Amino acid sequence: MIVITTVYELIKKQKNLTNLEYNKIYKILIKNNLFDIPFNIDFLDKKIVKLKYLNKSARGLFKLCQRKFDLQRVKGIRVETEKTFRNMFGGNLHTCFDKCWNRINYIRIIRTKSEYDLAKYIFRICSNLIPKIERGTKIESGYNKYIWKYAEYEAYRIYCIFDELGRVGVKSYIFPLYRELKIENYNINETGVIDVIHTLTDDTCAFGDYKTGNVKYYNDKWGRRSIEFELGSYYNLLLDMDNVYRVVKGKLVKMEYLRLKNGFVVYLNDWRRTFKYIELKTSMITELNKIKEELIEAVNTGKFEMRMDDFCFNFCEYLDICLKDIRFKNRYWRMDPEIKKRVDDIFLPIDDLD
Repeated sequence: MIVITTVYELIKKQKNLTNLEYNKIYKILIKNNLFDIPFNIDFLDKKIVKLKYLNKSARGLFKLCQRKFDLQRVKGIRVETEKTFRNMFGGNLHTCFDKCWNRINYIRIIRTKSEYDLAKYIFRICSNLIPKIERGTKIESGYNKYIWKYAEYEAYRIYCIFDELGRVGVKSYIFPLYRELKIENYNINETGVIDVIHTLTDDTCAFGDYKTGNVKYYNDKWGRRSIEFELGSYYNLLLDMDNVYRVVKGKLVKMEYLRLKNGFVVYLNDWRRTFKYIELKTSMITELNKIKEELIEAVNTGKFEMRMDDFCFNFCEYLDICLKDIRFKNRYWRMDPEIKKRVDDIFLPIDDLD
């Protein structure tokens, strides 16, 4: 039988749990629940070699949860959830941000009378790229929300260029140098996709990443670590240009030399406070290399750490698999009997999985 699971907050509402009862569940089942499980699987050489061609999402997933990395990237287990829609939504937004530059007119930009006027123009172009099947639905309002924020951000960026250089001969600074740039780096055997690369007014380059999720701030300790991880991942791809290629219509084209100096991560939900150029440093790559070494070691040995926390219950589609582990079951039976009785229908048939 399949274990039925749900998110924390929904458990509280469905079962009318008090905060105290809820905290008892959390502390017994989840908090500091560390599993180190050797799976003893005979990995094929081609599987290990393939995983050594890493990208940012692979490293990010391993950093977030080694067990999930194993289930998704190594064992290839796929679970359809609402995350499938969220990923598609994000992908469609990035397509809008990319393709709109094929339609934006330079003369129309420099003739705008205000930043707001330019934002409206960019929004109109972008919103016409929303998938037709989703127009006229509630989903369209979600697209429009982020497209407007993107249009505001681009209008601000362009008007900063106007303020510095005026409106003559600035096309190369306004239009992206590269968009949705697919990179294969054979020096480090890694691949990745960079959202955008701009030429700045000092003729250096900056790459950028658009985010639609929870906002992280560079002046916050944990936010800084996360943002530098993102920037370091892209910087690592482009730091040594000797054996780096971009993918154009399925073919590899030698990447030109770029005077990379800065990077930026724009969280569209608060772009005014998160759009800033951050100087690139080789120290950003140090953490990446450490994670890469741990990842390859885990793949080669088949040992993936499993740590359960509140993220598991709120976001992970693989939770049912982890709940079937004997160590989770042992914790479950230590729960307060009165609380356990009220949530049995959520976590059972754990006792039937021996």
